[in-house]
Amino acid sequence: ALDSLENLLKTAPRLEPGDYADLVRALKKVISKDTNVMLVALGGRLLGMVATGLRNKFSPYACACVQAILEKFKEKKTNVVTALREAIDAIYPCTNLEAIMEDMLAAFDNKNPSIKAESSLFLARALCHTQPAAFNKKLIKAYVAGLLKLLESADPSVRDAAAEALGTATKLVGEKNIAPHIGKLEPLKEQKIKEFADKVVVTVAVIQVKVAAPKKEAKAKPNPTPSARGDSKPAAGSAQPKPVKRPNSAKAPAKKAPASRGQPSPPREQELSQEEVDAKAEMLFPADVLSGLGDSNWKTRLSAVQSLHSTVQGLTSSDATSQVLYRTLNRKPGLKDTNVQVLKARLEACKYITENFPVSTTAADFVIQDVVTKLGEASCASICADCLTSLAEACGIEHVLNEGLTYAMDSQKNPKVQSEMFNWMANAIKEFGFNMNIKAIIAHSKKALSATNPNVRTSTVNFLGILSLYVGPSLINHFDSEKPATKQLISLELDKHANSTPPTPTRQMGTVSKSASKASVDDIEEAFEDATEDEPVVVDDNRPRTDIAPLITEALIAEINDKNWKVRNEALDKVKAIITNSSPIKPSLGELPAALSARLLDSNSKLAQSALQICEALASAMGVKCKSHVRTFFPAFFQAFGDSKQWIRAAAVSCVETWCREAGAHCPLDGEMLYDALKSGSPLLRATLLQWLAEHLPNVPPKSFPREELTVCVPILYACLEDRAADVRKVTADCVLPFMLHLGYEAMHKQLDKLKPGSKTVVQAALDKARPSLPVQPLPPSKGKKEEPRGVKSAGALKKEAEKKGTAVKGKGPAKSASASSRGKKDDEDCSPLLPNNNAKNQRIIDDQKLKVLKWNFTTPREEFFELLKEQMATAGLNKQLVANMFHNDFRYHLKAIEALSEDLHENGQALMANLDLVLKWLTLRFFDTNPSVILKGLEYLSIVFTYLMDSDYTMPEYEANCFIPYLVLKVR
Repeated sequence: ALDSLENLLKTAPRLEPGDYADLVRALKKVISKDTNVMLVALGGRLLGMVATGLRNKFSPYACACVQAILEKFKEKKTNVVTALREAIDAIYPCTNLEAIMEDMLAAFDNKNPSIKAESSLFLARALCHTQPAAFNKKLIKAYVAGLLKLLESADPSVRDAAAEALGTATKLVGEKNIAPHIGKLEPLKEQKIKEFADKVVVTVAVIQVKVAAPKKEAKAKPNPTPSARGDSKPAAGSAQPKPVKRPNSAKAPAKKAPASRGQPSPPREQELSQEEVDAKAEMLFPADVLSGLGDSNWKTRLSAVQSLHSTVQGLTSSDATSQVLYRTLNRKPGLKDTNVQVLKARLEACKYITENFPVSTTAADFVIQDVVTKLGEASCASICADCLTSLAEACGIEHVLNEGLTYAMDSQKNPKVQSEMFNWMANAIKEFGFNMNIKAIIAHSKKALSATNPNVRTSTVNFLGILSLYVGPSLINHFDSEKPATKQLISLELDKHANSTPPTPTRQMGTVSKSASKASVDDIEEAFEDATEDEPVVVDDNRPRTDIAPLITEALIAEINDKNWKVRNEALDKVKAIITNSSPIKPSLGELPAALSARLLDSNSKLAQSALQICEALASAMGVKCKSHVRTFFPAFFQAFGDSKQWIRAAAVSCVETWCREAGAHCPLDGEMLYDALKSGSPLLRATLLQWLAEHLPNVPPKSFPREELTVCVPILYACLEDRAADVRKVTADCVLPFMLHLGYEAMHKQLDKLKPGSKTVVQAALDKARPSLPVQPLPPSKGKKEEPRGVKSAGALKKEAEKKGTAVKGKGPAKSASASSRGKKDDEDCSPLLPNNNAKNQRIIDDQKLKVLKWNFTTPREEFFELLKEQMATAGLNKQLVANMFHNDFRYHLKAIEALSEDLHENGQALMANLDLVLKWLTLRFFDTNPSVILKGLEYLSIVFTYLMDSDYTMPEYEANCFIPYLVLKVR
């Protein structure tokens, strides 16, 4: 049978799309369960041929096949391994690294070294065919963590394979993106990774995206009214009465706080040697202070700590790092000081350093254990708890909680310390929210529940009650093995919180602490106001999940596919019960997706409706992880849009909405699923789908999906504008503007050339009708000639103008009067200096190092980077007119901005140094423009700037260099 199939596949290298579920299932069974290695090899080869023939249409079966092949890599026969490699390489283009991540990480943890090595080698090959943008920070963090474990393997083949995968990842996304997740390695391992990075050849063609000038409106404060959220008004003068939603990049449709912000990775740094720390400390502090920190006389130690604290208050992050300060403060006896007064002084200094300097996990590890130890002392328990909270804000609650709890339960046997640690954790998760893995916490909690000290047990039970607010009542399932009395205590505590909602988080990693002396009061209040506006935390992804794959047996799949509708109905009821009783569930569904997809189009409409309801329940039960099954289910969902029965169509729309809410609004815009549905769909399907798109597309964040997904649909959209059915024509007309919001008028207008003259008139009218409703950035108000770019007056120009009027501009006061006089004549013109001379850059450096803001790192700038820079410029106090010109849609305004900066340079050089990072960031964005005059003018200006900085002996911080130099190098290439 396999030979016959091979002959068929050889004669048909390209396969017609269709239902290949049974064939794939049979081949997968041969690979997984056949004992004949020759048949396993042939089955793998045939599966690869099917994947190659179907290309993207193979994606519904890809994840299940990858899992089966990874498990079969335990075979040692060379011909089998070779066939499996070819098969999995052929399947990879039909899926992505995120969809197969759980299977890959499970393979990394497998006990069989062959599976570990082959899965690592597969990852290395897959990365060679992956776009750098697709290998995002989330994937980097997960995969690198798994590979680092393999680097420690006793098997040399596993170590080499892991090093090759890490080297390929380094080549793909750059060392600066990989290094923070790797940390410090042994020199030999580092060398091996670098060798692989140098040798590997990344064959993927990097997609270059042209970026137009930013078109985002000024960021407005979110309106709490749900109906108004994300709306934008039509342009002035628009004849369209219907308001149109603009694609919202500020929030995802399914907001989950604080996870919606994205939990930043804890910052890392290299551990310094003791000699380096001592050398840097000697440059910062007097010798008597350093010697006094370890003096036997407590009064001398107290005086030394107080002197160190006062010296630190005068330092900035550019003067010293938190690691150096912590390790200097911790000179023996350090935070183990037996004198209460000295210990409190040390803890106060530690807290100040944490709140005012960037703190990495490496630096934090030098103080966490000592602070946890002192939690057990009543005299300083309060300040220790404050220190831990500050550390959690600086480098992430997950790191502090895991390190502190592990130390308290495994190394520090003091019951008072253990009890206070659980008390601190209970308060901390209420302040920060809970968004972390609970496995380690559960393990330590079980150990604490068996403690002999009643205070430890009580604190643990109270903590579990707070934790249940975030994890849910299923938390009790983890304690089935506990004594009945203990389990009853936990149940009673969980019942107290059963009807409560989690409190709104008041802290997060990266927020400004209220005690941060260098932040302004306004900034502090703003940070805490923002926190109170967040929705209640929902940590769906971190609840304990049930793996239902073992429950999806072959017998159940056979019943779902049975010819008798009653048997199929009973099977669907069983599936529904499994999901209901097991929720939340893991995304491993076995062969259920393919079988359930067939039932979505069942000839029995009641079964089709039941299948849609099950799919909706599946999305809710899987949460965000359901995205790995989008390509399997959505083609069938869209086919259900064309069902003749209205209640089936309504169920399909409801199901799709639920999946989009869980997996992301952009999830249907993948794999040309929309194009396939519109191309082959009935008029009823097109009408329903286009109506749904008209409502859905404005909510999809821009640039969250490939624009080509909509571009290929434009010809069908134009054809539907002339459809015979009036309903299709009407909803298509409503859909033109949502398409235009993402593609732009020009891109849609270009496709008119392919139309017949008669059709072109109809479509042109629809485009012209929609165009005025496009959101536009208003032009800066100007007097005199319309649309003429108005320049911004530099400080020097203002000075000359004031002198002409006879106004003496000397010092601060007269300058203000000149400015006021100017405003009297032109209220709309900002006459303040272009660049303010302040020290706000220090705070921006701290924010960047603490990951409070978006990292300035991109292949192509997204709108978030434009918004971030505009916010930073506004906060720094740059001239409003200058900022307006910098971010205008018309390149002539950019030229005016550069001219104004050039004129201002020699008049106001110190201000340029104070804001150099902002200017460099803006010019970096201009590098991605298509207008050469702006780029050339900007480079000329930079040449003058760098000459001036050299003459002024200016030293550029690494933060500024990273904002600009990599993009200049790319431009040269």
